[in-house]
Amino acid sequence: MIKKKPNKIPLDTSSFRRLREESYIYIDKTRWLYRMIEEGTAYFFSRP
Repeated sequence: MIKKKPNKIPLDTSSFRRLREESYIYIDKTRWLYRMIEEGTAYFFSRP
């Protein structure tokens, strides 16, 4: 059985190119942003 190495979590970069080239985990939240803008509610964003 071959075990696949898990993708890395990006903690030190904001470069999209680097995320893709170095196989970091990336989740596209474009759909969420559209919904939030349309609702017009205040949101709090926190980073780990």
